[in-house]
Formats: sequence, structure tokens, C-alpha cells
Amino acid sequence: MLNHLKVTIMAILKCINARHFTIFVVVFFISCNDSNVSDFAFEDVIIKNDVPDVLVAKAEMVKYKQGSGFTASESDKLKFTIVKDTINNEIYLTPKFDNKGILTSDIVILINDSLQFKITDIITVKDTTTKAFSGRKTQDIANRIKSFKSNSIQVENNGASFKLKLSDAKNINKK
Repeated sequence: MLNHLKVTIMAILKCINARHFTIFVVVFFISCNDSNVSDFAFEDVIIKNDVPDVLVAKAEMVKYKQGSGFTASESDKLKFTIVKDTINNEIYLTPKFDNKGILTSDIVILINDSLQFKITDIITVKDTTTKAFSGRKTQDIANRIKSFKSNSIQVENNGASFKLKLSDAKNINKK
């Protein structure tokens, strides 16, 4: 049996010339694809720091039942890691909590216990982005936030992050 298999393989290899073999190898490697699948609701919150006198030292999020008018809480206060980008004047809030699946809640993001973003009407889609490099394709499959309302202002978005402006936050300590 093993000898018969050897003879068959040798007969096939004799029929294939070097040019066909090269084409086969190139096509084989080009057709190889990699996929990166992410099931995060969002990667991070990016806040444009357009209010220079505000130093972000604390950031929290609370989930509320969608459409409840922020009265039916679904979570405790969830924490973020804060990274400041002084070159682009942005603040990145990366979740320290389980952030899997599609976000189906309304959320409140609270900065320094005084500035608040009430986020509603979140539209999320599962999106595939293809990148080609040296004949190899990589597909990134992730949740993308297409749009949402922040403090009743419609925000068009096209990425895996919430993009906000600090100047759009409501100061909840002002009377």
C-alpha cells in the first residue's frame, strides 16, 4: 500500500514541470488568509480635550436599560484606564471591565464626578476590514459603532471607539 502511494506521488510530480509548481506555490501562499476576531463592544472612548483647564483624573461608566431614561441601572460603576495623548490633545479611556458583545444599553460616562456624557441610540454593526500585505490578507472582524447620541447631540461615528468632545459634556455640579 505504502509503495503504491509512493509510485502515485512520483508519477504526479513527473507530470508537473517547474513552472507549474512555482505557480502552485505562489497561488497557495497568496490564498492564505488570517482573521482577527474581536468581540469587544467598543475598544475605547476617545475624548478630544478641547477644554484646556480640565485635567481628567477619574472616569467611570454605568450601564442603564435601553430606553429607561437612565432610571434602571444594569451595572455598578465601571472603571477605565486613562491615557493622555498630549500631542493630539486626546484622552483615551480603556475599559477595565468585561466589555464583550454588542452594547445594548444606554450608558453614562462620568469624568471626575462632575462631567457627564449620556449616550443613547447606539447603532453597532459587525464589520470586516481587509488589509493586504505582501500578497497575504488579514481580516479584522469587530464591532463598529456607527452612530450614537451624546447628551442629545447626534454623533456620526465609524470605528471601534466612542469619539467625544470634552466641551460637549454636561457639568452636573453646576446649579
